[in-house]
Amino acid sequence: VALAGLFLLALCAALRAARDWLIPAAFALVLWFFFRPLVDALHRWRFPRSLSALLLLSALVAGSVVGLGQLSEPAATWATRLPKAMRILEKRLHLLQRPVKDGNALARRVEKLADLGGSKARRTVELEDPGLLPQLVSAVSSLVSGLMIAATALFFMLIGGDGVLRRGLEAATGST
Repeated sequence: VALAGLFLLALCAALRAARDWLIPAAFALVLWFFFRPLVDALHRWRFPRSLSALLLLSALVAGSVVGLGQLSEPAATWATRLPKAMRILEKRLHLLQRPVKDGNALARRVEKLADLGGSKARRTVELEDPGLLPQLVSAVSSLVSGLMIAATALFFMLIGGDGVLRRGLEAATGST
């Protein structure tokens, strides 16, 4: 039982470490199942698979750009209304301030009781909040890199045709 638990922990750690390429690859696999019939139809009409895959990926990117462009106006409107909404939210959450302050005071008292004077010199570690802009840049960078990985994987999977599924099943089952 302990060995199975250790294996499960190791598997979770490996999946967490591999999420930067595993999630885009899974997304590409889902899109491959969706776009494979279209590439096959274009291949039957004598279009090369690489040109068909490139055409579909270009259409997908163009559609995404147009869709995001359509969302920009409502998002800008929402962003202008955000400060007013935050003030309203602060007023409504004002009722919770008192219980939170009481809870913090209780936690400080419990901490003082648990200390018993054993440690006079304390080290204080403060974590600085990086701010919204660096977090936003990091999130956008991660999203763009994941989409690039997914697009590249999807392109090669579409070029490979049914061989991708066959080779994947052979690898999963261990047969040849």
